[in-house]
Amino acid sequence: MATLSTTAWVLHELGLAAGFGGNLFGQIAMNPAVAEIQSKRERG
Repeated sequence: MATLSTTAWVLHELGLAAGFGGNLFGQIAMNPAVAEIQSKRERG
């Protein structure tokens, strides 16, 4: 039972890290890059 609990905990933490990291990357890296595009059509 302990192995299943540990595995679930690790997967949960990885999911949180991926979600937080993705949002952080979007705000820091992608947001300024998109602001440079003048045409809303090119932004997608």
